[in-house]
Amino acid sequence: MKIKVRNVAFAFFVFLMVCLFSNIILADSSEDVTLKVISSKNEYRKELTVDLTVQYINQNLYNDRNFISYHVYDKKGNEILWEGKRLPFTIDKEGIAKLKVDINLKTEVDSFDVNFLKISFDIVDEKNEYWYSTNTDINLSSDTIFVDLGLAKRFTGTLSSAIFETPVIFGINLVCCILFICLLFRLKKSEVFNS
Repeated sequence: MKIKVRNVAFAFFVFLMVCLFSNIILADSSEDVTLKVISSKNEYRKELTVDLTVQYINQNLYNDRNFISYHVYDKKGNEILWEGKRLPFTIDKEGIAKLKVDINLKTEVDSFDVNFLKISFDIVDEKNEYWYSTNTDINLSSDTIFVDLGLAKRFTGTLSSAIFETPVIFGINLVCCILFICLLFRLKKSEVFNS
């Protein structure tokens, strides 16, 4: 009985791991190219750095004149910017490239008065003169980044980013702030008694 329970538990564990990690490890076989955002997909500022992984399932599509770029849309999906800056990249023997993309929405879309933006990544093939997203022969999968520039979202986003990305620095700043407030109360209290 113990062996059966152990076997069932082990089989369930293996099944769970396969289900959890299949999306991370395996790319959809129907896709030719995937663009995955590794960093946060929710942003609250106009200047951001995105960690991006490019995977060519069909490596025949790659050439040295392929560039990563991005498109920016408003909340309703209306195009605000068709082409961000173009960045070169090189894939390894597995067809993968990892890169950091710096996006400055202040300079690229600041003339638009919008508080919510969607950024979608794309590849432009300068050699064959087409965008992957508009070529019907290429099956491209791309993650989207949502940028919410509303005041409340920016505040909570910045706070949660500070807590989760740099918890030690946030903790030190919090302790210093509490000590400073305590010091102010003590000074105020001593002024009241000395008067």
